[in-house]
Formats: sequence, structure tokens, C-alpha cells
Amino acid sequence: MKSKTILGMVIVLFLINMVSQYSASAQEKFTLKDIKIEQVMAKTDIVITGEGGKIRTEGSIGTIPNKQFPGETILLERVVHNGAIHRFKGTVNGTALDRMSQFRDSGFTGYVFEGDETDPLTFRCTYGKGYVYVGGKGSVTLKDGKRVALGGSSASSPHSAAQGASFSAKESRMTDVLNEYLLLTVFAANIDHPELVQIVKPIFDKHRLPFEALKGGTENLQDHELSLGLAAGSRYWVVTFGSKWADFLGLWIDSRGDFPAISFRNGSVSLGNGDPPPMRISDGMQAKVSEQVWEYEPGKWVLKGTP
Repeated sequence: MKSKTILGMVIVLFLINMVSQYSASAQEKFTLKDIKIEQVMAKTDIVITGEGGKIRTEGSIGTIPNKQFPGETILLERVVHNGAIHRFKGTVNGTALDRMSQFRDSGFTGYVFEGDETDPLTFRCTYGKGYVYVGGKGSVTLKDGKRVALGGSSASSPHSAAQGASFSAKESRMTDVLNEYLLLTVFAANIDHPELVQIVKPIFDKHRLPFEALKGGTENLQDHELSLGLAAGSRYWVVTFGSKWADFLGLWIDSRGDFPAISFRNGSVSLGNGDPPPMRISDGMQAKVSEQVWEYEPGKWVLKGTP
């Protein structure tokens, strides 16, 4: 009788263990296999927030070594690549996500992501496997309308990025703003290169800038301690800022859209060869935004204080 009781307990414990393992693995293995993951490996960790039909992103964007210039790195323009972590807060429409330059045409169209505000729904981009759920609370509405609820958590808490251990939300937002503004700046200097239009047009639309109002030119550059030059092996002009604060783009376009007043000094911005051409910003370059000074470090802009 005693042996039967022990045997029964063993069977019950075995079944409980099997059920718990199945439940955990079912959520850990939830994968959207049709999301197009780029093969390049880099450390990107971003929070994607949906609010009022609008989407904003913040977090750390990965960099890769610059093969042409050893010791330098290139900030990735796209964030759906191998190793990237995406954390969803609020309701994010995949169709709208697919239209953003960082995610463009990655296969999110038709999906809807809903993530918890304090424990964001978290996915890892894994090349060869797909968009793998790794933790957090929320749901995914599939392309056929079926809603999949996900409520587990991974060993590495998805809440850690929200704490901003390595990259604050403010730094993330300003990095996006300044990099986009500099990309428009270097485009203005290379306006005769039509292949760049498709890269910068989404930025004009995003910040409500009139694309047709942009007119390139080199008038009065010396008055602002600005200069243009060609980098070795590149077909694009490099924009160099001197020791005085200057707004290169402001010389060529009257409207600012929703960009704040921005000026730069002590550095340069250029485009390398490639498709799309990578943007390079010199380390130590400074930006002034609303009387705050930011300085460029590899991969991000860091707040340094006031002028």
C-alpha cells in the first residue's frame, strides 16, 4: 500500500513537471517566422511604444566595425538584425512599423503587438529562426486575426532596459533627432546625388519638412566656419564644422518642421560608400539643442551640460 502511494506521488509530480515544462516551452518558442531578420550581428536593445496611434522608439542602437576605417564604428540604420532586442509597450500596429525607416518592409504588416507598460512584451531577432518571444506580458494579434496571449518572463528581465542602465531614454531620443538632422545636413551638401533621396525622404515626412524647399549650395560657408571636402575613396562631400556654433542645414532651408533649433561645432559628418551609404560622425563633435550641449561618443550622443 505504501509503495502504491509513493508511486502515485511520483506519477503526479512527473505530470506536474511535464505540464509546467510544456507551458514554459510553448511560450518561449513562440516565434514569428516570417519577420525578415538581417544577418548582421549587433547589440541593439530598444523599447517600441505605441500611444494614440503613434509609434516612438528609444534605446540603444547597435554599431558594427568600419572596415574602411579601422578603429571606427558605423551606427546601424536598421534595427531588425540578428541579436536585436525589441520591447513593446502599448499597442503597436505592425503595418505602421513596417513604414518606419528603421523597420521598413521587415514583414510586420498585419501583426498587432500589445505590451505591458511595466513588463514590456519582448522579442529577440534571431537570424535563421525569426522573431522569438523571450519574455514580458502582452499579446500578438496574428495576420489571420487570432490573438495570442503571452505572459511569461525570461531569465534576463525585460524590464532591465527600461531602467536605462546603458542608454537613457533622453539620450536615445536625442541620438535619433541629431542623427536624423545630420543625415539631412549631409544630404543637403550632396543634393545632386539622387540615390540619397529614398534614404532621407522618410525623415522629411516624419518631421513635417517640405522636401521641395531644400536647396543645396555653398554660399557663405566660410562666414559660419563650415567647409566641404571629399574623403579618400568617397564620392560624397564631407561637412566639417569649425569652433563656432553653426547650423549648416539652416542655410539651405527656411522651415524647421518639428526639429528644435540645432547647431554643431568641432567635428564632421560624412557618408561612406555602400548601399545604403553609412553615415560617419566624428567622435567629440558637439551639438547645441535648447541651450544644452551634447557630445558624440561611439554610437550615441551624451548630454554634457550648458554652453
